[in-house]
Amino acid sequence: MEGNTVKKIIDTLAEWAAEKRTIDPQTWMDAASKLNVLLQVEVERSIDMKLAISKMQAAYMADGDTAAKAKVKVEAMDEWAMFQKQQALIDRAKETILLAKKSATLAMELMRNKLD
Repeated sequence: MEGNTVKKIIDTLAEWAAEKRTIDPQTWMDAASKLNVLLQVEVERSIDMKLAISKMQAAYMADGDTAAKAKVKVEAMDEWAMFQKQQALIDRAKETILLAKKSATLAMELMRNKLD
């Protein structure tokens, strides 16, 4: 699996899924381990984006807009869309980690059942 960014890892797994390629438990765990380590960078980026958006909303409110109007204005901005995409990336990474854990558990149970 090439690339050491959350997006590259998830894109690679998505490509393999589209190709109906079977992903072995070791590859799942390798991807999950990398995602787990790299996820902190994405979370920090998300926090920075949220802070910038909150500052924009506060500026609108300081100019006399109501909180609701300021929120609508902020949600119409490209920055809001980028923040939402960042949140979706984080959510997909977390879900991939959970799926990898489940895959490893199932593989271990299958091996255990074969030994019995």
